[in-house]
Amino acid sequence: PKYYVENHHPAIIDRFTWERVQAAFRGREEVENGAPFKQENARQQHLYRLVCGECGAGFERHGYTGTAAGYRDERGDDLSEEERQFYKETWSYTYRVWRCETKYLGREGKRGSLSKQEREAFERQCPSPIVNETAIEQSFMELLYTLKLDQRLYGEESALARDFRLMCGRMEEEYRKNRPPDRQMELLDQQIAALEAQYREVVFKREGKQDQELACYDQLAEDIQSRIERYAQEKEKRWDIHREAADRKRKFTLFCQCLEKLPDCNRAGQKLNIYGLNADAGPQEGAPPDFLEFDQAMYTAFVRKAIVKGDRIEFMTSFGVRLTCGGIDRNLNSFIGFRRVDENGVIHLLTQSWQVNNARIQYRRKKRVYTGKRKGT
Repeated sequence: PKYYVENHHPAIIDRFTWERVQAAFRGREEVENGAPFKQENARQQHLYRLVCGECGAGFERHGYTGTAAGYRDERGDDLSEEERQFYKETWSYTYRVWRCETKYLGREGKRGSLSKQEREAFERQCPSPIVNETAIEQSFMELLYTLKLDQRLYGEESALARDFRLMCGRMEEEYRKNRPPDRQMELLDQQIAALEAQYREVVFKREGKQDQELACYDQLAEDIQSRIERYAQEKEKRWDIHREAADRKRKFTLFCQCLEKLPDCNRAGQKLNIYGLNADAGPQEGAPPDFLEFDQAMYTAFVRKAIVKGDRIEFMTSFGVRLTCGGIDRNLNSFIGFRRVDENGVIHLLTQSWQVNNARIQYRRKKRVYTGKRKGT
């Protein structure tokens, strides 16, 4: 005999971490469906699942370039002061934005700034905003910490718990309306059992038959098999709502556990200040807000679609509750004054926009072209 024993020996990883990672894998598989992506942007578009709230089209991920104002390093030190006047030096960085795929339809491959007429025409195509990826990530994390604080203070009476109970109530009502009578389910089971017995009999009689008679038995077996599958699908369909409700409750429980596991302190050991709201004790005066590390696993595991409209974003979750937050109209300058803690626990105050994403600074220099006489010659 074989026996299954739970928690027999110490696990390599704890059960919560295992379930959290598995939920992220399932969320990724539901969207990607095994499709390979040659470019990282294509993969990210499927993982973020952003949809335009104005026209219903998907959002595309683009890279924009900004100038690193006030930045300078040793990459330009090989030029003398006299040589430097003949070159234009730039230090720049790349940041990611999202925009509706229909907003600039018809401008593919074109470069340069938009004219006023072009800008107005594109706004008529779709008035949705261009959203900074950093704003989406920070708004999502601020929403999670708000839910965590609400759950910690009010427990089963928190807004999240109430919304989930309402959603479960609607599903239960729908289930009661569509729940098949016990007698009907018994009949389906009997029909499936009778067809399976008939199928086995046909397969047995088929042995030793040849040519035309064999083809008749094959056709009969195929017909019985298709009827069995049809009855089985009908039976499965009748229980779908019940199974979906159980699956959503499991995902909601895991989501609440993930909220509780979110760290209360940054890597420097200081209590997190969530955009002016301390994770434990309410408003924290004087301390700069923390620039939060984006939890990609939670996003992938629980967000099935995110609808962008104006300065707000609505997350459609895998457990059936819609979560809404604002703040996605912020740009990189909006995070100046935040504090970031690096992997070594060192705190850095963000004073420039290029510091926000900790982006790699690119150096370029181009020889100046003079079309006329220079001044003083």
